Amino acid sequence: MPTLVLAGELDLATPPRFGRAVAERIPGAEFEVMPGEAHQPFQEAPDMFNARVDAFWRQVGHDRR
Repeated sequence: MPTLVLAGELDLATPPRFGRAVAERIPGAEFEVMPGEAHQPFQEAPDMFNARVDAFWRQVGHDRR
């Protein structure tokens, strides 16, 4: 299943190393750190977050055709 794991660079509650560990255990998962973001990048930087998720789904949709 296509999986994108996003982590906020400045997240103190769940630091990026935890997101990386999750992604490493999902075959084929992509992992990215959102620079300058903390625990809730979907609220802190919704335009950037949504653009990245949209690009991922477009890539996945294209790759699966």
